[in-house]
Formats: sequence, structure tokens, C-alpha cells
Amino acid sequence: MATWTLRGFDWKRFHELKPALEQAVRRKDLRTVPDAEAAALVAEMEEIGELAAVCNYLIAHICTTGDALVFHRNFPEFVDYLQDELGAEDAAEMLTEGAFAGVHMEPWYQADEGLMGILSWADLDRLHRWLQAAAANLQPEERPRGLAVLIDALRTRQTNEELAKSLLGLVGHCVENRQGLAFLLSKP
Repeated sequence: MATWTLRGFDWKRFHELKPALEQAVRRKDLRTVPDAEAAALVAEMEEIGELAAVCNYLIAHICTTGDALVFHRNFPEFVDYLQDELGAEDAAEMLTEGAFAGVHMEPWYQADEGLMGILSWADLDRLHRWLQAAAANLQPEERPRGLAVLIDALRTRQTNEELAKSLLGLVGHCVENRQGLAFLLSKP
């Protein structure tokens, strides 16, 4: 199953990087990309594959910021939880579009994995308000007892409640810093 990672997205850096990558794509030669950070990453590559996939990698590597929120095989389940359990239909729809509809993606850097969609700051401002409203429906978590304490300690993935709180924090941070939100997919 796929792993989804959500991270902040630096639109300013993207708009600085975009012309350099587009120029290199037009020349079909990323080794001469006129951006120092991108050029350094390309120089580290043993071989350059499909241009769109390499551009996708460069944008994801250079323009994503901050802590990552990782969904190990459970992103669709989490979106269903937001919609069905917390009543956050609009938030669930926006997250689905961000992950699966290629929002703010252009053909020259679309790939089968890596950066799959990017929400704008305006999108995140709305998403933040929707998530704040949904947070009122979060039930306080019961403290585990007995054997459940051990099982809880061995658990490797967050509960939907924990993910909702983490997502609210990530989106709030991105809104505060006028960033977007990047949806990154990695397949096993």
C-alpha cells in the first residue's frame, strides 16, 4: 500500500525555481539547470531518468518545508473518518482533491509518485477553518489500561484522532506562514 506524506509548501521558492526548471526541460537537459540548489541535486544523481519525474523530485525536495505528517497506508481511511465521524465533508473533499486530482500540478512535473498535488494558501485558510470546526467533534481519548498500555506502546501508526490533531496543527502552521500544503506519495 501507498504512504502519503503531507508537508508545507513554499510557493515563493517554487516561483523562483519554476522558470529555471522549465528552461532546462525545454532544452531537455537538467544538468545545466540555472538554479544552484537544483543543479547541486542533479549533480548528485548517477543518471537522469524521465524529465517530469526528476522535476517532480526537485520541486518536492526544494519546495517542501517543515515537519511531515505521514499516513502509512491509511490516508483514504482517515479522509473517510473526517467525513463520516467528524462531519468535515468539505475538508475531506479538499484533502481528496489535493491528493488525487493533481491540484496545482502541471504536466511537465507530473509523475506517478512523489509530489501529487499542492493546495494554495487560500485553500488552506478554508481547510483550517473547517478542521477547527470539526475538532469540536473530537472525543477525548480514553487512557489505556492493563494490557492496552503495552499494545498502545507497540502501535506504529497514529489513531485517526491523533492524525486529525496533527493535521490541524500542520495546516495552522502553514496558514500562519502563508505556505501551501504538498501531498507526496511513495509506493512500496
